[in-house]
Amino acid sequence: MQISTYLPLFIGLFSIKLQAEFSYDRFVQVLPGRKTLSIKTGAWQPSDVTHYCDSMTWLSQRQRELCLRHPDIIANAERGAEYGHTECQHQFRNQRWNCSIENATDIFSKRTITKARSAETAFVHAVMSAGVTYSVTRACGMGILEECGCDTKYLPSSEESNWNWDGCNDNIGYGMYFSRDFMDAIEDDLINGLSLMNIHNNEAGRQVIKHEMYTKCKCHGVSGSCTSKICWRTMRKMRDIGDILMDKYFQAIRVKYAKKRKRLRPHSKTGARLPVTELVYLDTSPDWCEPNKKYFSHGTHGRFCNKTSRNSDSCALMCCGRGYQIMERRVEESCNCRFHWCCVVTCESCIRDEELHICN
Repeated sequence: MQISTYLPLFIGLFSIKLQAEFSYDRFVQVLPGRKTLSIKTGAWQPSDVTHYCDSMTWLSQRQRELCLRHPDIIANAERGAEYGHTECQHQFRNQRWNCSIENATDIFSKRTITKARSAETAFVHAVMSAGVTYSVTRACGMGILEECGCDTKYLPSSEESNWNWDGCNDNIGYGMYFSRDFMDAIEDDLINGLSLMNIHNNEAGRQVIKHEMYTKCKCHGVSGSCTSKICWRTMRKMRDIGDILMDKYFQAIRVKYAKKRKRLRPHSKTGARLPVTELVYLDTSPDWCEPNKKYFSHGTHGRFCNKTSRNSDSCALMCCGRGYQIMERRVEESCNCRFHWCCVVTCESCIRDEELHICN
């Protein structure tokens, strides 16, 4: 069969892929619990803007001002907070505290763990700030925000100067700028140890994204040759950022609040400067074993654990010495799958017995 026979199929698949990539962030998607606004970005009516901002009762005064002026950016910032929320739940899935935040807006209303001054709070602020930065920066590059576009100020190094910089550099500068204005506004009401800790960790999340940016290139040429190379600066994936922040969580620096100078200092060293990319905390963490209404923690009762693990998900650590129960269940799943040209996958159905361990 001639290649031209397949051409319409390839064009159709390619157009679907483009739609999937470039329709992203075109519509406002509000968080669970509120009615969805199907308002296209850039087509806001004054009444729609007021309704949208009023629906977010958790906004501070400064954040509400930003919402009224830039509803399209706020919609992307809100989505970025969801990115952070999802990443938090992934990173802490095997920890005693499993990021028990119902939704991303809880961090802004300060009803959850953010009351604590622990390393977990440090991570939450860093990953939320990183998520907002990531989402706004991505929206800039996609051309759906009037306030920003691609970064045209990046100067390639001497090694990179021979490449063709026709790609769209991620505008990390604007993403950080807006994230700083939006996230740090929560702490403007009162300057104390916790607010300074949160502001520091907000900045740490932004700096990690900035420091982890890299040059991405695509080659163009006949038969796969790289006669020309188009390059641009772009961000790492949020999963990569989450992994880095999780490493920093395990190495977080304990600090103390100097009231006279209104700043944070390392707990063990006086006068030392705090690295801007590291997470900091004021108090040691609770053990998270029992439910804690103050921090909206559910404890570890009823959590699954791994009998053979020696890590944080082990039954000894997860169950806090209370022991565990064993439950057996039969699982039916697909197996022995085969691909048949073209284009069908057939699988057999297999049954296996599974043993689960649940904390008392």
